[in-house]
Amino acid sequence: MLEEKVIIGIFIFFAFIGAPLSQTAQSVLPPLLDRGDKKAVRKACNNILLLAITVAAVVATLCLLMLRFGSRLFTNDAEVVR
Repeated sequence: MLEEKVIIGIFIFFAFIGAPLSQTAQSVLPPLLDRGDKKAVRKACNNILLLAITVAAVVATLCLLMLRFGSRLFTNDAEVVR
């Protein structure tokens, strides 16, 4: 049970890193769509997608490192940390 709490704690620790990407898409895309500029919309979508992939890879790596080396931030139980 304690292991699940550690994993959930680590997930919550990193879960909100991608929120600015959503806000960026919501603020950049509507004006471009209103103008009907398909080339600019495609470029913006590609840029946002590239950023999202990069952020996802970094967050996944950080989660892995946190599970491997930083679980002591969430518990001191030796059985859980091993």
